[in-house]
Amino acid sequence: MTKLPKFFLTVSVTAFAVAFASVSSNNIAPAWSVAIPIGAIFLGLFLIAFMLQNEVAQFDEEIRLRFELVKHHAPAISRVAETRSDTVPANGAFSAANSR
Repeated sequence: MTKLPKFFLTVSVTAFAVAFASVSSNNIAPAWSVAIPIGAIFLGLFLIAFMLQNEVAQFDEEIRLRFELVKHHAPAISRVAETRSDTVPANGAFSAANSR
């Protein structure tokens, strides 16, 4: 299990615990019962993330393989393109256009 589903599950369990503690006790403010929907939302997020984590891992593997195939079949860069990193000289091609 990755970190995100663990986080969702932790928040969900904590919210449900807080909510049920506030329902059973008269000492705690009833505003804490808002934790019930928060727990339900995070439980849903946990279930979605838990169900999709294998699909995401499979998708990442497919994308990695596609990039490897593209790198393998891509044309090689010529040596001229690699060494051409000189800057344009000050009296270069654009100096005549800018001299008006």
